[in-house]
Amino acid sequence: MTIMDRYLFRNFVAAYLICFFSLVGLYVIIDLFANADEFFEDHAGTFAFLRRIGKFYFIHSFEYFARLSPVITMISAMTTLANLHRHNEIIALLAAGIPTRRALMPILFGTLIVIALGIVNRETVLPTYSEMLQRLHEDIEGERVLLPTMNIDKDQVLFRADRAFREDNRLENVNITLPVEITGVLQEVHCLKAYYKALPDSGEMGWELNDVDSNVDVTNTKGKLRKTADGKLFVLTNISFNDMIRQSNWKSFAGTWELVSLLQREEIKDPQNVRILIHNRIMDPALHFILVLLGLPFVLQWERKNVFAGIAISMGLCGAFFVTNSMANYMAAYGYIDAVLAAWTPLFIFGPIAMCLFPKIGT
Repeated sequence: MTIMDRYLFRNFVAAYLICFFSLVGLYVIIDLFANADEFFEDHAGTFAFLRRIGKFYFIHSFEYFARLSPVITMISAMTTLANLHRHNEIIALLAAGIPTRRALMPILFGTLIVIALGIVNRETVLPTYSEMLQRLHEDIEGERVLLPTMNIDKDQVLFRADRAFREDNRLENVNITLPVEITGVLQEVHCLKAYYKALPDSGEMGWELNDVDSNVDVTNTKGKLRKTADGKLFVLTNISFNDMIRQSNWKSFAGTWELVSLLQREEIKDPQNVRILIHNRIMDPALHFILVLLGLPFVLQWERKNVFAGIAISMGLCGAFFVTNSMANYMAAYGYIDAVLAAWTPLFIFGPIAMCLFPKIGT
């Protein structure tokens, strides 16, 4: 890497960090003004208030990175080149016999690094902190009683509960509805407490039911219900404690392989939305790179006095890019087009535009 490459790459990184912390800081300030009371509603003290704020926004900074990275990368690349234009450094490069497109290499290299970090963030960091990212402002410490969701497992067994507690994977006031296909009749099982754990003798996962309020015959349940050694009722199921406490936005924080596995489950509620999300994940690196290519020609083909006009036009194209992407996903969600076509639509439209604009870069 030459001195010029290191200089441009360093400027790109500096511009990226400035843009990232500026945008994220602005969002944090606005969100904090709107939700400060929720961090402090139990009056735990100033130290606890600051600790909760730091923990909440530090964890969510990974989410902000995933959402804002394409736009920030585009702005950073354009800002780096605009500064070269502003200080006449482009003229010095051309006078030294260095083509303008050669000066783009460190910036494009930096873009690829950001894309790679985005993939790592999406596939490892966000899934690791998925449960914490789903918590509300007032529950960042994870100490609140949760309201579980209703879930149906692969055998069409319905699980409902009134309350959930993280410390021991416990549900309270639980109702389990067994379908006709398992017991021969529609059967309801109610218990005061249920714990998600492994069956002692086989290691299979399920729910141990405590304080069942009626006698249940397990002989005709096809192994779905079993009695443990201590006489407690145990339900084998693929519905975990995390499934019961998940929020509606949990798929945004799941890894791609987890989404693929979810798509193979028979009881999935919204397979089309999952398909859209998977195909968007696959296309995201290419679209991220195309977005940067859309902006660069507008900085390098304009005269010095019109550089910022070029930036304004490229930002308009960026807005059109995201509107097109949102409209394609919306149409796919309602079945008007296929999920694969929705993911490829922005590339089909803006890819040729980027390819046509790129040769117009001045040399």
